[in-house]
This record gives sequence, C-alpha cells and structure tokens, in this order.
Amino acid sequence: MKDVMMLLGFSMGLVTGALLYKYSTSAKQMVDKSEKAVMKEVEKATNKVKKAQKKA
Repeated sequence: MKDVMMLLGFSMGLVTGALLYKYSTSAKQMVDKSEKAVMKEVEKATNKVKKAQKKA
C-alpha cells in the first residue's frame, strides 16, 4: 500500500508540474532559465574532461 501511495504522489506531482509548465508563463520561464544554466555547467564539465583526455 505504501508503494501505491508513493506512486500516486509522484504521478500527481508530474501532472501538476506539467500543467504549471503549460499554463504559467512565469513557471515556464523559470524552468527554461534553469535548464540553460544546467546545460552551461554540463558543457563546462565536458570541456574539462576533454582537456584532461588530451593531456593523458
């Protein structure tokens, strides 16, 4: 029963987040801005790894 309730809570959160993203412009801007920030950090980490591989 505990697992069912956890799954239900998770799915309700997904639905709520999707509806917020679709209908709220401020929520969409916040998500897009954070996604861009994460992608910049991933690119920085990828570049560091490539530089380390070239040195090795």
